[in-house]
Amino acid sequence: MDPDKLDYLIEQRLRFMGIICAALVGSVFIYAAIAWLLLAQGEIGPADGGSQFPTLSYVLAGLGFCALVVAPKISSMVLRSDGGLDENPEQTLQRYQTSVIVGFAVRESAAIFGLVATFLTGNMAWVAGLAMAAALTMIAAWPRKESLLSALKTGPAPIG
Repeated sequence: MDPDKLDYLIEQRLRFMGIICAALVGSVFIYAAIAWLLLAQGEIGPADGGSQFPTLSYVLAGLGFCALVVAPKISSMVLRSDGGLDENPEQTLQRYQTSVIVGFAVRESAAIFGLVATFLTGNMAWVAGLAMAAALTMIAAWPRKESLLSALKTGPAPIG
């Protein structure tokens, strides 16, 4: 493939991934804002002021933490799906893009688990903690040209 065309495709994919990734990062803060607004209005949480679901909230937090831990592995598995990378650079770029988006979506699920725990307990700490952790891990795994080029040249590099 022509190097100029490949550079154009890479920049186009990175721009597209950046938009989607920014939306996913923003969504975790929206979850926290929704929880805060509903808590401030007294719309969520146990009526007696105490947690009625302490065990479930810890399970949800554990699931959120697990999602953050396994997200890089899931991204790598998506990148390597179908037995490895294609010889066609456009296919590899598409697979890289899919792996990044899937990884970000798995990280976003941590904030969703925190949101559910906040709804059940009325404790803002659940969504705040998991949303912040999700956002930080998303920023750390932001798609970069270097990792994309590595996937094109030598096979999949670790993502995030």
